Amino acid sequence: MVPNFMKEFISITSWLQDSSFNIYPTLKGDGKYQMLPTGELLVRRLDDADVYRSYQCRAVNTLTGQTLLSLRRVQLHVTDSLSSVTPRIVPSPAAVHAKKEGTVVLPCFSLGNPPPTYIWKKEGEKRVEAGGRVITANEALIIHRAELTDSGSWTCLANNTAGQQTKTISLHIGIPLSVNLQPSRQVIIDVGKAVEIKCYITGGKNPVITWFKDAKPVIYSTYSLGEEDKLKIEKVGREHAGMYQCLVRDEDISMQATFQLVLGASKPQLTYKFIQQTVQPGPAMSLKCIAIGNPTPQITWAVDAFPLAMNERFLIGQYVTLNGDVVSHVNISNVRVEDGGIYQCKASNKVGETFHSAEMRVYGAPYIRKIPNISAVAGEPLYLPCPIAGYPIDVITWEKDGRKLPINRNQRIFPNGTLYITSVGREQDKGSYQCSAQNKQGKATSQNIIISVIVAPKIAPFVLQNDLHVGDRVGVQCFVTKGDLPLWLGWTKDGGVLPGDVTVHRYGQYTSSLTINSLTEGHTGNYTCIARNNASTVEYTAKLLVNVPPKLGPFTFGELVEGVRTQVQCVVQSGDPPLTLTWLKDGVEFSSDLGVHITKDDFSSTLAIGKVGLEHSGDYTCVATNPAKSTKLSSRLTVSGIVWQLCKWIMHCSLLHMHTFDFPTLNIFLNGFEHLQLLMFLFLYCILNIVLKL
Repeated sequence: MVPNFMKEFISITSWLQDSSFNIYPTLKGDGKYQMLPTGELLVRRLDDADVYRSYQCRAVNTLTGQTLLSLRRVQLHVTDSLSSVTPRIVPSPAAVHAKKEGTVVLPCFSLGNPPPTYIWKKEGEKRVEAGGRVITANEALIIHRAELTDSGSWTCLANNTAGQQTKTISLHIGIPLSVNLQPSRQVIIDVGKAVEIKCYITGGKNPVITWFKDAKPVIYSTYSLGEEDKLKIEKVGREHAGMYQCLVRDEDISMQATFQLVLGASKPQLTYKFIQQTVQPGPAMSLKCIAIGNPTPQITWAVDAFPLAMNERFLIGQYVTLNGDVVSHVNISNVRVEDGGIYQCKASNKVGETFHSAEMRVYGAPYIRKIPNISAVAGEPLYLPCPIAGYPIDVITWEKDGRKLPINRNQRIFPNGTLYITSVGREQDKGSYQCSAQNKQGKATSQNIIISVIVAPKIAPFVLQNDLHVGDRVGVQCFVTKGDLPLWLGWTKDGGVLPGDVTVHRYGQYTSSLTINSLTEGHTGNYTCIARNNASTVEYTAKLLVNVPPKLGPFTFGELVEGVRTQVQCVVQSGDPPLTLTWLKDGVEFSSDLGVHITKDDFSSTLAIGKVGLEHSGDYTCVATNPAKSTKLSSRLTVSGIVWQLCKWIMHCSLLHMHTFDFPTLNIFLNGFEHLQLLMFLFLYCILNIVLKL
């Protein structure tokens, strides 16, 4: 027998007799050998030859597809029975649990001489006859496609000439256990967000849930279980990515559902950082940073705020581990005094960046790296580091044009030697600066730097008219009131390229114009002027709104007979809101006694007449108005009386049957008879009506 907890993974496919003869499952129980759907093998009518036979079962692993043959061989022991023996039913479970639509085998294996016969009953009353879904295979009752109504007591009666024995089996048919997860399959969650996973269970008997992540039980210190069937992560971290399983076990079987949690975009994090060190010149040194993030971050290095370049002594390396960690290192061979400074590693991706800085101190005399000349932006703050190496350093000073700093409140020198200017002035802060460093032994060094000050562009505010309509012209100028040359000017619409029918002209060095010769609805949007120089890039945006007049869809009444109902709908197919819709009859508003009912929504109006009369004839006009324009559309309603309609019919029929004589003769046939006098009367009456209408 296969244990319950293994049934979903192991399936017995056949039995092998004497390593050569295969016995496969069958529903017919009239042979010597029968393999039941549940895997058991029945051997009937034992004889002496059965003692010498051996049996092995063959099983398949449903997960891997691997086929296995049982290691042990089963052999039968047969004893002679010279006298009659009352049937004795082999003990088996008194209750059988099965699932709806499954196959059920109720065993009633017995020993007796002569071989017993079997009778099955349901609820101890009705004898079970084989047929349909129920098959009586002597020692077993087989039920196919089990239904809930099959639940109950099934009694087996084993009988021979020596006596009989009964066994009652309680059958319980339940709904098959099924498990689903919500969300299912895969979910992408950004780092820091919350996610809740719910395990939905149907069917089963006393199911128990166990949560797994990557095939290991969930550690609840990083998860919360408000309810057994819910797993919640309050703040998703990198460690939460992976495959999740909700494993459900009941008394018979286990089922599972899985889904994958994939990390969305996340800002880089540094999981390993190098530390501040103080070293002697000579030995090799290595600095390392490890970063994580999604997308995979890139790590760059700097020393004293300047990019670190590789040379014959500096080697920068970077690789990505199988776990997605980015490992970057700087290897320095034969450390020198001038290698000292503040080293920084920066990890960045499209989501953001993070960095770490620490100082590497190298014992020796003061040394200052060459500082490149800097262009500062007027009005902006400026941090100017003094890239000093050598340790220890006693004094760091700054001078400008020979004067020791600071000379005003706008300047400040930090203990690490950085000069800070709160707001750069064009005239007072440009010039030559010198940074000097000295140790206690009196050894000193200095470096000069030239600071030039450039002015960022500034755009004069501009507006676009708000009373523009389709077909109008519009133009606007972008003028840069300040900013150093060279200056680049450009335009965008809604953050993208301009439409092809928009014209841009450059006038001189500071002005750019935008012109549209014929406005359309598609020109509505935000127009941005961009000014850029070496200092900065600035933008100014104005909104263009093109007022689009209403466009009405056609409607028609047609010709109607008095007494019928009618309605028409006036629909605004395009045009800017807010819209006002009104109706006119023959150019004026409706009188209240006409009985016309009007309903409206934002973009349409419906006119309904409950009972059309002759007084409703006329021209009906729908008027749609918005800030751009008023648009009208009309339709004529013609109402005819019943007599007039009859006359039209008579005239039509008469003309069809007209013959050319000295005087027109008109024929009409009513019920198969010719009535010339009646036709003449109606014809003359219609002629009179026509004359009166004219």
